[in-house]
Amino acid sequence: MSLAYVNEEMACVFAENPEAAITPSILFEIAEIFPHCLVFEKDGKICLQEAGPEVVTKTEALSALTDLMTLEDGRLKLSGYNQEELLELAQAYPFPFLSVQRTGRP
Repeated sequence: MSLAYVNEEMACVFAENPEAAITPSILFEIAEIFPHCLVFEKDGKICLQEAGPEVVTKTEALSALTDLMTLEDGRLKLSGYNQEELLELAQAYPFPFLSVQRTGRP
């Protein structure tokens, strides 16, 4: 894996195999390596952008292990323990304003 900055605010990750599909699992793995960044796909590339401070204004429990938080800047953040549940719940919310965290509750 290689990392190249597109500009001062965004970087792209390049796989060793350019033919490899970008999957949610890969995005989760990269997000765990770079927890301070938003990780997203743009034009067939994996991109990273500094997340900035997360000030939670509202928290809603979606299940026993998953919370939906509204952040001060308008982003939504899903936080939980189960990757499959997070992916399923994320389908109901607009991107790129969604942050998904599977490392546990904040």
